[in-house]
Amino acid sequence: MLTAGGAGISSAQRGDSMTVYQLSGLVVGEKSHEPVPYAMVRINRSRRGIIANSEGFYSIPVVAGDTVYFSSIGYRRSGLVMKQYLEEYEGNKESQYLYAINYLTEDTVQLPPVYLFPYDTPEKLKAAMLAMDVPIFGPDVYAAQNMDPRVLDQYIENLPKDDAERLVVGRQLYYDRYMTKGIAPTMPLINPIAAFMLLKYINDKAKEKREKDLNTWED
Repeated sequence: MLTAGGAGISSAQRGDSMTVYQLSGLVVGEKSHEPVPYAMVRINRSRRGIIANSEGFYSIPVVAGDTVYFSSIGYRRSGLVMKQYLEEYEGNKESQYLYAINYLTEDTVQLPPVYLFPYDTPEKLKAAMLAMDVPIFGPDVYAAQNMDPRVLDQYIENLPKDDAERLVVGRQLYYDRYMTKGIAPTMPLINPIAAFMLLKYINDKAKEKREKDLNTWED
């Protein structure tokens, strides 16, 4: 177990999810074997993480259930599964301090070629741009293209599912229904002039009918 001075741990507790280790190491390029400065070191499903120094060195506390991810611009992200690493660790089995060298694979991005056309004067450049056969579309054409059902269906199929957003929307719908469950629906406002005209119309019709019934014996 951990001693007062942090000397080491017993083999029975090695790999326990509650045991904390201090992982230190270097982040280097796989081909160049040179340190990767300021690489990001992050623990999975947590907010724990650090940035390596200019020499690629880092040191971070971990547990057996962690997966440590290493990333940097221009390199592919790599991961270190601590449980597997502890099983294959060849260092001091009794120490709580672990050491590793982490390699990042260079991620080469092939950019399309760019062609440069030199022009002596701005007038020649303007004339060349005016001579280009570039189709000009209005905003309505772009709007029609963006709202095309086939394009929208493709967007919907390729968009990743955001479970966190669905959970937030579901909670909001439940909250809205719970808060408005005992509230009667609001009645629309009645125009007093329209109500007066309606009552006057009904009164006039009733009066006309009564007068007609009283004059039934007239020739």
